[in-house]
Amino acid sequence: KGLLGAPRVLLGGAPLSPQPAWRSTPLPLDNVDTLRVGGDGGGGAAGGPSFYRGHFDVHAPLADTFLATRGWQKGVAWVNGHNLGRYWPVRGPQLHLFVPASALRVGSNTVTLFELHAAPVNGTVEFADRPAWS
Repeated sequence: KGLLGAPRVLLGGAPLSPQPAWRSTPLPLDNVDTLRVGGDGGGGAAGGPSFYRGHFDVHAPLADTFLATRGWQKGVAWVNGHNLGRYWPVRGPQLHLFVPASALRVGSNTVTLFELHAAPVNGTVEFADRPAWS
């Protein structure tokens, strides 16, 4: 995947920009807890690609759950650094991401979202006891 050699990128048949004007910046996703976030605990102010982080408490006993990304548009989610996968509620079919009990800990937990478009105004997620499909 990616562009090999000298890419010629067109939009409507015309070069998109003077070549080579492309710059690729890798994101270090092996430890999302160290990334700078656009939102910490809500707000939903940033548009475009941005990281958001929130905190929640879990009480014993730990159990499997599902992360509901209602209101978010498209991106990737983590709980305590455990990659849950991609979300794209408009396309589905999966509307909730599975969160195994092994990814949770008693007490404080962290959820991180990499939103590609824009966060909802309330900037929140919910957890559910069952999956949802479109």
